[in-house]
Amino acid sequence: MTRVWITGLGAVSALGLGAEALADALQLGRSGVSAQPGRDEVALKPHAAAPVTPALGADIPPAHRNLHARHRLMALEAAAEAWARARLASHA
Repeated sequence: MTRVWITGLGAVSALGLGAEALADALQLGRSGVSAQPGRDEVALKPHAAAPVTPALGADIPPAHRNLHARHRLMALEAAAEAWARARLASHA
């Protein structure tokens, strides 16, 4: 059996960056879902979505940041927060 210890927490969501921002928004009953406009050029009708709007990967050089898909930047952002909150030593 493998044992796992959760030592840090990180979050990236439509409610904000960081676990604390997410927890605060949830406690206030906020929703990250909002109406999104349609786009005629791709035949996309107006819809509801929960977009993550803050800039991601600010600590990654632009040349490298542009190589990552948005979902990967979200995962890196959440992992970096979890690492910092766990107070793990930097590997740099």
